[in-house]
Amino acid sequence: MKLIRSWSTAILVAGMVSAATPAAAADAAASVIEHFGLEQGETPVRERAGWRKPRRVLVGGWIPQLAQHVKGAMPDVEVVTGTSPADAAQKAANVDVVIGVCTPEIVAAGKSIQWIQLTSAGVEQCVRIPAVRERDILVTNM
Repeated sequence: MKLIRSWSTAILVAGMVSAATPAAAADAAASVIEHFGLEQGETPVRERAGWRKPRRVLVGGWIPQLAQHVKGAMPDVEVVTGTSPADAAQKAANVDVVIGVCTPEIVAAGKSIQWIQLTSAGVEQCVRIPAVRERDILVTNM
């Protein structure tokens, strides 16, 4: 019985690994790009209509030391930390940038958000939020 479980696990893992090939990832990325009509901009972000230097940044607090790194890199910017998505939504008023989290509640509460920087590879959940598209919020990831 142990051997059968081991083989079953090995087959399952092999299937997952083969699906996670660079070609499969490229196909998935191309599909998302096509579905959402994403394009690389021709101009730098600083030249986007309505762009201004951020004054207040909201950082998802579940990312250790990220808020301190942001403060160190941008000492003249106010950095607030949300300890959970719900807490972040409560603190989203008057923020220009959100780092590490994107929910409909945060976008709705943050009327001045102009940029959302995610720390994960996928941005699909964020760009599906209608207000992100309607307000032309810049969404980037690491």
